[in-house]
Amino acid sequence: MTAPQIRSAATLHADEVREVLALADRAAARDGVSPLNEATRLALRDPGVGTYLHLQAGDTAPIGYLFASHHGDGADQFVQAECVVDPDHRRRGIASALVAALLASAPGADPTPMQVWAHGDLPGSARLGDLHGFAPVRTLLKLALDLDGSTPSVRQPPAGFRVRTYRPGEDDVALLALNARSFVHHPEQRAMDQRDLARRMASDWFDADGFFVAEREATGELVAFHWTKAATPAPGAPTEGEIYVLGVHPDAQGQGFGTLMTQAGIAHLAGLGVSTITLYVEGDNEAALALYGRQGFAEAARDVLYRTQPLP
Repeated sequence: MTAPQIRSAATLHADEVREVLALADRAAARDGVSPLNEATRLALRDPGVGTYLHLQAGDTAPIGYLFASHHGDGADQFVQAECVVDPDHRRRGIASALVAALLASAPGADPTPMQVWAHGDLPGSARLGDLHGFAPVRTLLKLALDLDGSTPSVRQPPAGFRVRTYRPGEDDVALLALNARSFVHHPEQRAMDQRDLARRMASDWFDADGFFVAEREATGELVAFHWTKAATPAPGAPTEGEIYVLGVHPDAQGQGFGTLMTQAGIAHLAGLGVSTITLYVEGDNEAALALYGRQGFAEAARDVLYRTQPLP
């Protein structure tokens, strides 16, 4: 079998971005899971100042694609990637060639650690990882809750606190600070900055009425937030909602804010008429898994992060 030719670029033209997104959509339709996460899709449409590597297989339109982004600096730096192969061109060594090209982009005795997401952890992901010296280091679970048409009850806030909707612009600085504290152990979410926030609020699905914050009545200090997401297919009402981000300040944890904010978001999404609510949570986050389990969520899928292993 002839090895596929891999093209490398630091940037993509607009027509190339459209082709890559079309490839990802074809794979998602076949596999039932998107091979590119939201952060990657945003970076493709609006690269900003990030450092990226685009690897493509195919002479014209891509039949394979790998997106890699550089994170951190010094001893903490790493490269994180996602890979997709056209469903009609699989089992031809394309994914392996793309991963090999990724590894070759960081030669040397002490190369930058590489991480690759396997969304859905589809068959073959583990074999591909083993082949190139990767091992699973992190699991992200997708949970789902099927609604029965009823609107769930929402508990009352603790004394001295209230829940209100987010005020874009006015709450941005406080929200970003709260997000960083709430997700200090979450490498992607804690890094959200003003640009990331603005890009997400510019999305067609953004609705400030579905973005809730809990604050101290006396000072206005934000202690928790729940950002919901409801994609509306045209025409008609949304069929699936999402607990997009839910965070609680470490000093406010254990006081019921997680349950309060979860219920507020579920009630809002139920009022929109969604039939299913989903969310993503770290596989080792026992507290969050217990919280969502009490609300009726169950595992629907899982993503696995594979990482190159250090030399012995």
